[in-house]
Amino acid sequence: MAADRTVPLPVAQAMQVCAEVWGEACSFTMARLDENFKTQHCILGCISLDEIQMVQWRHVQKMMDDYHEEAGRMARYWQGLPETPRFQPAPWGHQPAGRRDGKAPEHPAGSQAA
Repeated sequence: MAADRTVPLPVAQAMQVCAEVWGEACSFTMARLDENFKTQHCILGCISLDEIQMVQWRHVQKMMDDYHEEAGRMARYWQGLPETPRFQPAPWGHQPAGRRDGKAPEHPAGSQAA
């Protein structure tokens, strides 16, 4: 019977955006790994510390540019989601260690808990 239910549009749209974000994140990660391999290959071909420093400087600069661009792409993906109600805490509020009766959690004798 569950297969007969239709998925509300906001949920379907959210799932689509999540799939796109996941695909983008995977592509970005693979591209960054490829850049890392290229940089390591260039470093192996360097014959002076100055060359290594220049290769590393270019790598870091490109990395910062790539992450800046990726953050913008991710923000555009998330803007495509419909507005949803914010999280509402449980009526009893947050209780540590799963206690919902309002009592403080008990600590065994000799424990470090204050």
